[in-house]
Amino acid sequence: MALLEHETALSLFPDWTRFVVALQVPGRHRTTQEISVGDAWYLVTIEYLPALDCVRVYGTEITSRKAAEAARDEEREQLRESEQRFRALFETMREGVEHLTAVRDEEGRAVDWRYLSANPAFRLLVGMDQDPIGKTMVEVFPGLREANQSCSTSTAGLQTRAGRRPLRP
Repeated sequence: MALLEHETALSLFPDWTRFVVALQVPGRHRTTQEISVGDAWYLVTIEYLPALDCVRVYGTEITSRKAAEAARDEEREQLRESEQRFRALFETMREGVEHLTAVRDEEGRAVDWRYLSANPAFRLLVGMDQDPIGKTMVEVFPGLREANQSCSTSTAGLQTRAGRRPLRP
């Protein structure tokens, strides 16, 4: 274990008082903090040893971890900005867009559709006066099932007319 001169220790730990204050809490003999020294980062632990009346300082270099955290934070910020741009486009576009998921019966047949999202243009286009998110088509449009005999038959017909095979018969 290397001993440091006072001036060297102060240059490595410019905010030394932070550690000293943390150790002055009654019953507390150890504090751990992250510090930067130049371009490097360290996780430093300072432990007061009352039996020896001395302080032990040890640290671990964590520069790569800090770089990974910074990259992750940057990616999260970029994702957040992208989501904001998409949401603004989705909410203000003139074309009606809905995002649905199939509600299936025990045999796996689509018997209804649940709204995951629908933009204002879509709600205006189909005359919705309520937010459909989380509701099924049958809940939003009572009588739909009777008008089309079943949502699954209606859905298969729409997919077929669009030139695609139904996902499930």
